[in-house]
Amino acid sequence: FQGVSSVDIRQVAEQTQVRRYDRDERLFSEADKGQPERESLHILLDGFVKVARRTAAGTGRDKTDERIIAYRQGGDYFAGGLDMLGDRRAVTVTAITRTNVAQVPRQVLLALLARYPEVRQRFSERLQLYRDATAAAYSGVFEPFNLNQLVKVNTASDAEARAGLDSLVRDGVVEGTEVLVIDLDKCIHCNECEEACARRHGHSRMNRKGMVVGNISIATACRQCQDPVCMLCSRAGIARMPSGEVYITESCIGCGICAERCPYDNISIMTLEDEDAAARPAWEQFSSFFKKGAGKERGRKVLPMAAAPGPLNAQQSIDAFGEMRKKLAIKCDLCAGYNNQACVQACPTGAAIRINPTTFFGSTEEILRRRAK
Repeated sequence: FQGVSSVDIRQVAEQTQVRRYDRDERLFSEADKGQPERESLHILLDGFVKVARRTAAGTGRDKTDERIIAYRQGGDYFAGGLDMLGDRRAVTVTAITRTNVAQVPRQVLLALLARYPEVRQRFSERLQLYRDATAAAYSGVFEPFNLNQLVKVNTASDAEARAGLDSLVRDGVVEGTEVLVIDLDKCIHCNECEEACARRHGHSRMNRKGMVVGNISIATACRQCQDPVCMLCSRAGIARMPSGEVYITESCIGCGICAERCPYDNISIMTLEDEDAAARPAWEQFSSFFKKGAGKERGRKVLPMAAAPGPLNAQQSIDAFGEMRKKLAIKCDLCAGYNNQACVQACPTGAAIRINPTTFFGSTEEILRRRAK
């Protein structure tokens, strides 16, 4: 809306409705033809949505299936479901994450475009980009690297590339802000990244094996999501620093709610008691005390994070605290409090790196447009 007067902007804002959609909630469906929601201008304030059409070749109960043909993310916009791809065919749009959408009524938009030809021209150019990307949306072939710094990925087939693009969104990669990836051309499978994590934190918070896209493996580790649903904790056992790191607080009692909420299985629950210690002979337990320190004494493996009670009720005894803290949630917090990240620092070949997925892989629209060229 660059170039639109503040008075007109205010009038548009007064008639604009901001709606919040939960994960998997539909903005509109192919079957809902003629609804005002479909005819409105949708501006994605944040979050991700998928655009799909039904096919007649499905294997579902109704003999139809869904074909994902495009993705949209915060900052994108489209003028209703009938023309968002430029072909006037209906689509179904579903929120992948919690999404905030500003809906500008069709008549308000048309009046604004009639008053400002330059704005209309910009909308037409965006619509042309959607048209150019339509073929790419169906194939989903993409180049997931910064071509100025990294080697271009070689895609074996359209089907493989489409699966890769779908995985980036379905598995929440593009939703993350700090994603640990491993260049398989450099990785020597020494496992030093995991071992360094375990040495620093007492237990590895990552698994180097994960989804593979091209020659990049996306490690199984917390990605510090833009919209972390895991933070809905009644005990404030998980929080976010101003700098963005999501971390486990000392209020955590290991209930597992955050792990259940994480859609990507990047939080695990660790038992603080060493279950193997009780089964070991007394002489072995005694010798391990001197080898590994008091943390192994009487079978208890005390993590640094669990060394202090945290904000529990002052009237509770230490024994009560001990009963509550038999388990603890474990997740990557980007080595908050340290001056480096253990996994990245320890990699001998530089294969392990942290990336911002939108910068590294490109926005979903850039991915599709790249294929269209």
